[in-house]
Amino acid sequence: MENTAEKIERNITVDDVIGEIVSVDSQIESLKKKRLDLESDLWQFVGSELTNNLADKEYSCGTVNAETDKYAIKYTVSKKVVWDQEILAHKAEELMATGRDPHEYIKYKYEISEAAYKNWPSDISKYFESARTVEPSKGKFSFEMKE
Repeated sequence: MENTAEKIERNITVDDVIGEIVSVDSQIESLKKKRLDLESDLWQFVGSELTNNLADKEYSCGTVNAETDKYAIKYTVSKKVVWDQEILAHKAEELMATGRDPHEYIKYKYEISEAAYKNWPSDISKYFESARTVEPSKGKFSFEMKE
């Protein structure tokens, strides 16, 4: 790999470097699109099996596996938790009215970490449940060559 001094000696300009960056970015975008197209093709083969296996998991999120003759396929769908800001604000006011400190449970911008939510007393987690929505994120494939 050339260092900056070698490039300057060869009269490479800033525009040349930017042009290369733009070219690489274009190639990256093209490859990302190709990957998405190929994943769509793969889904045609294994999608129903993966979907059925995910159905047994909480919120249809988690990791499931499939196999071909040559590859072990891992498909991961993480959960995305969204907290309704208006409901959380209302809940915080109600908690304050009962003498409890909502700052013990809520960060303002109203959001709640999933780890904290899972560790709350059940009466508090149930109280906030109406403000919480769980959605599966876009799935992600990974592959491993079998030996």
